[in-house]
Amino acid sequence: MEGQSTHKKISHARGNDLKIIDSSKLNKTSETWGSSVIMFENKSSQVEIGLFSVDARKSMAMHEHEDEDELIFVLDGEAYFAVEEKEVKLGKGSAILIPKQVQHRAFNNNEKTCLCLYIVSPLE
Repeated sequence: MEGQSTHKKISHARGNDLKIIDSSKLNKTSETWGSSVIMFENKSSQVEIGLFSVDARKSMAMHEHEDEDELIFVLDGEAYFAVEEKEVKLGKGSAILIPKQVQHRAFNNNEKTCLCLYIVSPLE
């Protein structure tokens, strides 16, 4: 629905606002390998939380995060990760923690799209 906010604030007993985020209303970025959406970003503390999907038989390019670690949690399907020279397969409910400055990519060897939640943030 046009004009609706992507974030909804709800006050609770302690007086702080809770934010409800509807990811279906956020700007989705189409990629050659699937899509991604940033759900939360705080540049001052270098935190980014979002979702990405990798389409069937597609792959991200190898990349690294200079100053941030990345936690990736598989929400649906099976995801494959190449971390430097190693490859791992993760199913729904599994996670991988990739340290900063480590080359990695997600890819999908299946016929079904996989969906992942990611958190990029320095752990130190």
